[in-house]
Amino acid sequence: MTTDERLDRLTERHEALAQSLELNVAMHRALEVETAKLAENMNRLTEHMNTLTDHVNTLTEDMDKFEERMDGFGQRMDKLTTELIAPIARMVLIHEQRLNRVDPAESSAR
Repeated sequence: MTTDERLDRLTERHEALAQSLELNVAMHRALEVETAKLAENMNRLTEHMNTLTDHVNTLTEDMDKFEERMDGFGQRMDKLTTELIAPIARMVLIHEQRLNRVDPAESSAR
């Protein structure tokens, strides 16, 4: 192999290496751009997740308050039943007993 042939071969290799390096640089720049976009998207996603977490926490607090109110309603209904309806039921029973004593024939018709 002559010196010129070796020089030509060396030049071809140099050009191939230069092209490869240019391609690697271009790919690296494209990767940097895509990485920056990904980081931006991740930041937005993090913000959205934080907002969602805040909403879930607010909803949980609201549900706890609602449960407390419902428990209060249940206690008031129990109290209403005990203090009002039960005495009325006793009065109705007493009234029926009185009616039976006054007119026993009428009570069998009821």
